[in-house]
Amino acid sequence: MEVPVKKGFNRLSWRFDRNAAPVAGMIPRTGQEGQGRQGGGAGFQGARMGGGRVLPGTYKVKMTLGEESSTTEITILNDPRMESPDIEAANKNLAEADSYIPKIIALNQLYEKFSEISTVITKVDEYVGMDSRIAEEVKDVHNPFKEKYTTAERRLTGRPEGLFVKINNYRILTTSTRELTADEIAQVAAVSGAIEEATKLMNEIISEGPQYLEKIKAKKIPLEVVIR
Repeated sequence: MEVPVKKGFNRLSWRFDRNAAPVAGMIPRTGQEGQGRQGGGAGFQGARMGGGRVLPGTYKVKMTLGEESSTTEITILNDPRMESPDIEAANKNLAEADSYIPKIIALNQLYEKFSEISTVITKVDEYVGMDSRIAEEVKDVHNPFKEKYTTAERRLTGRPEGLFVKINNYRILTTSTRELTADEIAQVAAVSGAIEEATKLMNEIISEGPQYLEKIKAKKIPLEVVIR
């Protein structure tokens, strides 16, 4: 974790939580790959989703400022009010969750490109809405592509069966401190297929975007109106 510091005494706190796992359907900002602002319609609120509590054990804590650093160890005990976790099973679950993180980050980067097309479609809608004759002229190009994009967006972000919902079931692995149940195993097993389907779906729309723009341009709609 990084925190701003100033001259004098500074205070920071660690809540004994892990780094937040990325959430599919959240568009990344610079420096926040896989996190970032809320994606269109995905339904996930907030800029970050908090990570789960670390497992009981001994941890090394290192504080660094410039070239100076200080290191110590702390021991985190289990909350006596709670059942002790199965450390071996929990670590196995976390390792499997980690294997999905690069894929989720890449998926969110692709979703950002996909979402940019929505802005173009909206601008064309606004432009053709000013003149029914222009709307008639472009409907054979604009309407089918808009419908295809909208259908894809619903497939990605719909609830409860949208692809992002299915993909985010991988987060079960970040919270379970026991061996997974049969139902949880089935949900996690479906994650890879959902990632593959979402990637294919978005790539198809993204690849057709330039053709759509060229066809709109051919209809004598000024391109600067669409992409400004």
